[in-house]
Formats: sequence, structure tokens, C-alpha cells
Amino acid sequence: MCYVGPIQIQKRVVTLVYQLVLPPSISGLHNMFHVSQLKKYIMHLFQPLVVKIVELKLDLTFQCQPFQVIYHITMALRKKEIPLVNLVWEGSPLKEVAWELK
Repeated sequence: MCYVGPIQIQKRVVTLVYQLVLPPSISGLHNMFHVSQLKKYIMHLFQPLVVKIVELKLDLTFQCQPFQVIYHITMALRKKEIPLVNLVWEGSPLKEVAWELK
């Protein structure tokens, strides 16, 4: 999964929904997000904060590119096999990996 941010929280709307202050580059998106779509930012004192400019398409989506494949497996179900890869997305720290379909 690819994340954009850090982005400031404007207010808590209900228990699991937050309204965010979106930067102008993605201001066309709806600014209410469920907590399942958010990730807590933990500030490191000696790590500079680098904000990446995100290029949005006309349908307000963007594409993250895979950076490195860490591991691959094939999950066996009853009648079919599903190939999976464990990879790092471009712009993510190496400790953040995700299982994706091959």
C-alpha cells in the first residue's frame, strides 16, 4: 500500500472518521477518511521531513511503482494456486512491505 503524507488532521468527525487538511496538489479528493485508510506518523528527531509531490490523474488517482521484491510464494487453495510477492513500494521505508498479487 502506498501512503501520501504526512497530512494534518483538521478534526475528528465521528469515532472512526477524520477530516484532513489536504494540500493543494490533492485538494480535489474528498477530505474525510476512515481510520483504516490512515497511518500514524511517528516523528524521528534526526530524520528530515521530506514531502513528495504527487501527480494525480484526471480521475484523481495516482500510481505507485514497486521498488523491490523481497520474497515470493504460491498460496494453494482447493482448486487453484495464487502467486504472491512481498514487496517494497517506491518511496516507502524498507521496513514497510506488503503482500500483493504477482
